[in-house]
Amino acid sequence: MMKLREIVRAYQRKRTTEAHFFKAFENEITEYLSIFDQIAKHSDERIWPVLESIGEELTVRQMNELFEEFCVFPLLQAQLIEAFISFAKACSEVSALRGFMDDLKIYNVLMYDFVYTMKNTYVAENRVEINGKYYRFYQTYERELFGGIKAEDVEDAVREMRGYVKKMKHYLEKTAFIKRNTRKKYVRNMRLLATAAERMHIRPTSIVDLRAYLPRALLPLAVMIEDLM
Repeated sequence: MMKLREIVRAYQRKRTTEAHFFKAFENEITEYLSIFDQIAKHSDERIWPVLESIGEELTVRQMNELFEEFCVFPLLQAQLIEAFISFAKACSEVSALRGFMDDLKIYNVLMYDFVYTMKNTYVAENRVEINGKYYRFYQTYERELFGGIKAEDVEDAVREMRGYVKKMKHYLEKTAFIKRNTRKKYVRNMRLLATAAERMHIRPTSIVDLRAYLPRALLPLAVMIEDLM
């Protein structure tokens, strides 16, 4: 009976500690997930319908439709960077709560390591640095974080996207095909992204390629962005 009571108390303490975690980062988690949802929704509802309508040749109309929708992504990427920096700052602040962190270390070591990993990326006021330690966290907890992702889904999506990118490059090299207002919007949003990116320093590493862990709905867009730049 004493052993059972200890187990119940430990379980209750674990649930309380995890509830405190989500309460501490409620605003940051909500903002970060909201932006990811916007990216996924825009991909599903605006990008893929155009891509799936492409035949052997990409028409000028399709190119303009696609580029118009694509212009949204640099802006969303900038917002995602801002949200990431806010999350890292919050982790830096919460890590100073020694009692809470002690409980987190006992009852959920993944969350404990996450807080310290994010804290360590926050190197200065509203600036972060992504290095090998950050990637190592995702490699260590790969099974817990990405166990549901199938390698064949990733490979299929990349293969499909590469074909579209090849067609698109033909038109992107001839900017006369793209409407002037669309080009201006794209340049404006890319400048906003560049400004946000200045506050995120990413050190090259071969530990893990995080693109392999993006959801299927987002990976093709990451490939498209990488290949088009």
